[in-house]
Amino acid sequence: MRLIAAIMTLVALAAAAVAGQKLHLALTTSPAQSKGVTAANAALAEPATATRQDLSFRWASVFGELQAPTLYQEPQPTEITDEQAAPAPTGPPIEALGYALKGVVRAGRSVWGMVSHPTGDQVVRVGDDLAQGVTVRKIDEAGLWIDNGGEELILLGFATEG
Repeated sequence: MRLIAAIMTLVALAAAAVAGQKLHLALTTSPAQSKGVTAANAALAEPATATRQDLSFRWASVFGELQAPTLYQEPQPTEITDEQAAPAPTGPPIEALGYALKGVVRAGRSVWGMVSHPTGDQVVRVGDDLAQGVTVRKIDEAGLWIDNGGEELILLGFATEG
């Protein structure tokens, strides 16, 4: 049994030596080029001279004719008059935000408003923000006066049961 193992080891060693020698020959010798590769390399060596007429013939005029590049020029700022100026955007309508006034609390000179919203109730005072861009400007017996970025204040009054 040991004799067979020794013989097989020598056969495997010889096969590895032959494979290593073939690999060495493959890496050290330059590969022979085929005739097709030589012809392609010769065709690339010739300068390609294409005229403008040839280019327009090859390309469809879907995108127009080839134009020379132009230099970039900074855009000139235009003066905006009062008539052209867009009005300042206003915030969202208060009805769309889902707020409702539940009550007003007055303690001495301090006044708070209790506001209900689907996400939860909150107590606000003058200057607090209900939402982004929606600020409480005044609280009185009529309700909360809210500034949503418009020209005039919007009243968030008490909900009437009907």
